[in-house]
Amino acid sequence: MLEGLGKITLAAFDKTGTLAQRPPTLTDVVGFGRSERDVLALAAGLETG
Repeated sequence: MLEGLGKITLAAFDKTGTLAQRPPTLTDVVGFGRSERDVLALAAGLETG
């Protein structure tokens, strides 16, 4: 295990500084001038390529 730590290039911590034990989930969509539907459609398009 310790040998693998040398290969780490990125570590993500939540706002409390602890490591998350589950996959992240979407809680809010903020469009900054666009509707929630438009933002989600754009995100879906980017995800599918």
